[in-house]
Formats: sequence, structure tokens, C-alpha cells
Amino acid sequence: MANQCISSANSCVFENTETGPFSVNYVLSSDDGHSWHSRGRIYKAVDNHDAGSPQVINVGGTLVASFMSNEAGGGPGVDGGEFKASTSTDGGLTWSSPSVVAGLGSHWPGMYTLGNGPDWLALYSFNGQGLVSRRFTL
Repeated sequence: MANQCISSANSCVFENTETGPFSVNYVLSSDDGHSWHSRGRIYKAVDNHDAGSPQVINVGGTLVASFMSNEAGGGPGVDGGEFKASTSTDGGLTWSSPSVVAGLGSHWPGMYTLGNGPDWLALYSFNGQGLVSRRFTL
């Protein structure tokens, strides 16, 4: 199980297979990670497909959770998937519906904040192009 926590927001995102294929869930902590509560789901792919490889960053006070999903590609596994992202402006209590950041053939996304402002960097593998780096602004 992959997971990533961000202590400044006391939020953790992780893959989950408790109720079927991989989904992306979160937990929150109010005591700097000593205990975790408010567990919930950010995304579950449709039709028995997977959503996994989550990451979370704090971009100027907005949490950005990224993951990949194979539901648009129709094939097994996550290769050939899409890179998606969801945001939270309330410390991880609620999350937006995910948006597609990069289309079919996007694999293993990673993110990095750029300063304290609204900019962030995404790195991912893309079929036929290799490693791709893109800058985004919230």
C-alpha cells in the first residue's frame, strides 16, 4: 500500500483495497500524527477499475492530491492510465471532484510545491515521451 502524509496539514492520502480494486482514501490528524480520525475516500474508479499511487502537497494552503486511474483506458493495471488531481481548501475535510491533469498514457505522477504561492510542479511518465514536467497554478 502506498501512502503519503503531509504533516503541515495533518493529512495523509493512501491506496485502499478494503472494498474492491484500489481506491484513494485520506485520514486526518488533530494531534500531529499521534492519532488519526476522519477517514474518508477521495476517489473510487468506476466499473472495477483502479485508482492508485496517491501523493499530497500543500500549495499555498490548498491541499492537492494526485493519483492515476485506469478507468478511461479500459485495460488491466494502471499502465495506460490518466493522471488526476483533487483539491481541498479545508485541510482535507472535503475534496473536489478530480480533474484529469494528463490524459491516457500518464503514469506514476509526483508533485512538488514551488514557493509559498499558487504554483506547483508535476512530474510523470507519458507514453512515447518519457518523463514529462509541467508547471500548474491553482
